[in-house]
Amino acid sequence: MNILLMRHGAAEFGADSDFVRPLSKQGVSEVQKSAAALLTKLELTQSALTQSIRPNLILASPLLRAQQTAEIMLQKLNLKQGILTTEAVSPEGDPKAAASYLATCVEGYPDDQQISCMIITHQPFVSDFISWLTGSEIFVNTADVVCINQQILTYNGGEIKWQITV
Repeated sequence: MNILLMRHGAAEFGADSDFVRPLSKQGVSEVQKSAAALLTKLELTQSALTQSIRPNLILASPLLRAQQTAEIMLQKLNLKQGILTTEAVSPEGDPKAAASYLATCVEGYPDDQQISCMIITHQPFVSDFISWLTGSEIFVNTADVVCINQQILTYNGGEIKWQITV
């Protein structure tokens, strides 16, 4: 399984609550740049690997800026599936609970189908989840994408393959 972890684009300040902070103009631009970079990576990669990276499952935090980021990625990558919204990947989400939720989501996929899941989330969760999955400590800036390859969703069982930074 490939897990594409993405932090939402830069958000506006001054909203009534953190839950409804929209992407700023800069944030929209950042997400579009990340989508273009990911699309280029998909086009430049061998076809078998391309299939294993192209997301066939998208999870997003319910916060507005994450939902907006997910919508832009769906559109720019020409993906047809919908977005699964879950609190498991919210800013204060628990990595172990998120891994359990993700495992439940992929249960129905055939064993021979390569699964690639894009998760649109926030700090500190995105860095905490990367650490839980791989044992690596990295900071993820707004609209960055980190690809992790993990055969079984277990603690410290994954490997960072690459990162897109904007």
